[in-house]
Amino acid sequence: MVCWNALISGYAQHGPGEKALSCLDRMQRQGVSPDVVTFVCILKACCSIRAFEKGKEIHAEILKEGLLEKHVLVGNALVNMYTKCGELAKAQMPLFQDMPNMDMEMKH
Repeated sequence: MVCWNALISGYAQHGPGEKALSCLDRMQRQGVSPDVVTFVCILKACCSIRAFEKGKEIHAEILKEGLLEKHVLVGNALVNMYTKCGELAKAQMPLFQDMPNMDMEMKH
């Protein structure tokens, strides 16, 4: 998992975002499930190449895994992806309603 996340993160930050998406596909074909770090990095790659449709697919996976309610970083990455892809309306109320309360998370 660490190696996959390192590759995906590197491509998301410094390389072609398409390669990050390709790494995610290969990782999943090999039976490795993405974790929070993977999702945050892959959303960053979606931002860099304006891959709105792939970002929506990732959002669906995040909801299916219940990660949005548990991890503020995932919610922030989703808001960033929707905003940078020009879909500000998608980044508003429904997404914010599913995100954890920052004050509550800081207390735990």
